Amino acid sequence: MRTRTMRRALVAVVMVGGALAAGVWSNELAVQAQSSPVRFATHVIGGDVAGGYQVTAADLNKDGKVDLIGLGLSRAGDLAWFENPTWTRHVMATGIVNMINLAPHDVDGDGIPEIGIAHGFATSIANSPGGVSILTHGPNVTEPWIRKDIDALPTAHRIRWVNADGQKKWVLVNAPLIGPTAKATDDHAKNAIVYYEAPDWKRQSMTEDEEGVVHGILPTSQAPFGARGAESLLSASFLGIFQHRWESGKWVRTRVTAGSPAAWPKSGSSDIAVGRHGNANVLSAIEPWHGNEVVLYRQDGSSWVRQLLDDQITDGHALAMADFAGDGRSAIVAGERGGKRSVYLYWPPAKLGEPWTKEVLDGAMNASGCVTADLNGDKRPDIACVAGGTTGVKWYENLGK
Repeated sequence: MRTRTMRRALVAVVMVGGALAAGVWSNELAVQAQSSPVRFATHVIGGDVAGGYQVTAADLNKDGKVDLIGLGLSRAGDLAWFENPTWTRHVMATGIVNMINLAPHDVDGDGIPEIGIAHGFATSIANSPGGVSILTHGPNVTEPWIRKDIDALPTAHRIRWVNADGQKKWVLVNAPLIGPTAKATDDHAKNAIVYYEAPDWKRQSMTEDEEGVVHGILPTSQAPFGARGAESLLSASFLGIFQHRWESGKWVRTRVTAGSPAAWPKSGSSDIAVGRHGNANVLSAIEPWHGNEVVLYRQDGSSWVRQLLDDQITDGHALAMADFAGDGRSAIVAGERGGKRSVYLYWPPAKLGEPWTKEVLDGAMNASGCVTADLNGDKRPDIACVAGGTTGVKWYENLGK
């Protein structure tokens, strides 16, 4: 294996499906020339996700197969799911305009998840009613689901379920993009993260100490953020990455890392994913907001060491981590909506701190969202992505080594 360290304005070696291609790297980033550790087969699911924004995986018909939900930021107002393995499209809701995010969780314990959804989105307070709703299936999951509106909070933007105590305290978290006094996304204005609990779904405060844009949130029970099955929520904002954990009847907020060291509004983080590298905990991030950098954080005692992997993506918006090779080391999936409009894989080295390998997974997918899940039941994680602002959904089958 050869490693090449490339300085600014030099040409780096990158892999495209196992073949070599040219790309530009900077800031003394390093890449490795080697064969891809895993092969992927691309499958086109199709379109009909107007304004493509997010794709989510869940078993929606209780058949043991993981289905996909495609959400689009569009006034079309149709929310559809795609049934595995034929990927037949079923409309689960209509008339929900400007949908921005959703999350599935089985609230009532019948084996089929309810769907929390944020909609009515715009990037300004005045233009964003910010609806939050719960969708519940009827007798036939392929027919439209029942909608219950639970809140209206301007710029409601990210929705996730969190198992706060590792037992029965499941909460639906809502993170608005900006706070109620913000006149623009780059304002130094306070922002809050809120949550809801069944059965009354009353809005409650998780934190009121965020500031500026909060873009990504992620529930995780991975060490060091979880214990005994309890999940923390990680948030990515202009202030950095924070952990929010339920402790002694209240939420405790702790900064994990400040994120990008650039000045506001290029500070902080945009999206987060968690993974493992052997016994080590790692985080990945896109930085800054809708940024150009793919970053790795590796835990070193009580601190997190920042390693810049790539600074050549444009409008980064999709991020995930999974152990695709089955070697105990998580790789990174990152998508850009601009620039080369591609999805990339970053393969981990044998030893943390060494260079990662960048591979083009799909050069024709301006991914706005990607998710990892075992879609074909072979015990290997696959990838699904939705094209930003268009209608395309694809899944990438992990064929192994």
